[in-house]
Amino acid sequence: MCAADKLATTLYPWGFYELLARLSGELDDYLDLANAHGFVGREGRAWFRWLQADWRTLAYRQAAAVPGPLWPGGPPLPETDLQRLWVSSNTKEAGQGAAAAGTGP
Repeated sequence: MCAADKLATTLYPWGFYELLARLSGELDDYLDLANAHGFVGREGRAWFRWLQADWRTLAYRQAAAVPGPLWPGGPPLPETDLQRLWVSSNTKEAGQGAAAAGTGP
């Protein structure tokens, strides 16, 4: 999920998000996944606050790490240490290692 999608989710009011999650039938699945990743409980509103805080942090980190313009046609952002770290950690998962990201020895 891209940074914009994560950040958009943090802006939804609980009632609207609950409606979407219940209509999709996935609220219980979301709670099961959250319990597997550190959230304790089955109360939807508390889980959603936990999710919003986590995704807000992830969205800001991901947005800071991705190169490119801030707006269409804008100047590209300079590469940052955070971007190199993000690329490095994501290429390791793909089996390419830090050397592929230019951060290895």
